[in-house]
Amino acid sequence: MQMMLKKLFKDIPYKNSIHQMRLIGMISKKNGRPMKYFCEKLMISKPNLTKVVNRLIEDELIERKTDEKDRRVINLYITEKGKTFIGKHKEEIK
Repeated sequence: MQMMLKKLFKDIPYKNSIHQMRLIGMISKKNGRPMKYFCEKLMISKPNLTKVVNRLIEDELIERKTDEKDRRVINLYITEKGKTFIGKHKEEIK
């Protein structure tokens, strides 16, 4: 899968890694899910996901909030800047 993605997106300039692009795309579709959900879908460990999430938070593309019912659970949400970022990249891919 990674080789196919690299061949498909080789001409598209972006500064984010493949994991960051896949994560922000998944969050835009499944907004408000816990980090554990994205670990399972991306098949990466929790510490690696935390690094990816921290980079996206620094760019203000996503935000994390604790769950109201269980404060141990951290949910990920896309920001308005993240929505425009995804829209721009979808147009470039087309």
